[in-house]
Amino acid sequence: MSTNANIGMVTDEGYVRYIYSHWDGYLDGVGAMLLENYNTTEQIAELIENGDVSVLDETISDCEFYHRDRGELLNTVCPLETDSLSDLKQEFNYVWTGDEWIVGFDGLWYRLAYIIQAEIANPER
Repeated sequence: MSTNANIGMVTDEGYVRYIYSHWDGYLDGVGAMLLENYNTTEQIAELIENGDVSVLDETISDCEFYHRDRGELLNTVCPLETDSLSDLKQEFNYVWTGDEWIVGFDGLWYRLAYIIQAEIANPER
């Protein structure tokens, strides 16, 4: 069973440009992958420009994108934009602020690095 996520970034205009990610959206899946491997605005912009991703991996070339790798029409899997974080409604929602990753789940938003550290320190939570 998949754990779905959105991966986005705040644009210069203040919108959130985002894509859908199908597999391993939980904190120690997509969350850890983003934190460890995608930490510049340029990398994240390139990731998002590829559209929805089935499998996020350590590099963009190793990711499995619906359009690039599966031939799905780009207009059906292209990045979307919103002006409200509340529009991001997947199980986990990751947004690059320009300085750091934040993550939203269960109706609350957290700094990704801190919540992952808290989960590691308290695995029974």
